Amino acid sequence: MLVFEAKLEGEKHQYEKLDEAIRTARFVRNSCIKYWMDNKGIGRYELSDN
Repeated sequence: MLVFEAKLEGEKHQYEKLDEAIRTARFVRNSCIKYWMDNKGIGRYELSDN
């Protein structure tokens, strides 16, 4: 697993935007994993087509 760590100092609205971006990325990742599990035999290039 790839882990990124960073120390941030920001304002509340900046943290809210960052949280929103993280939620969006997790949604996309989970959608890709679900599609991959439902359609065995596809590769990474097929995932980018959808």
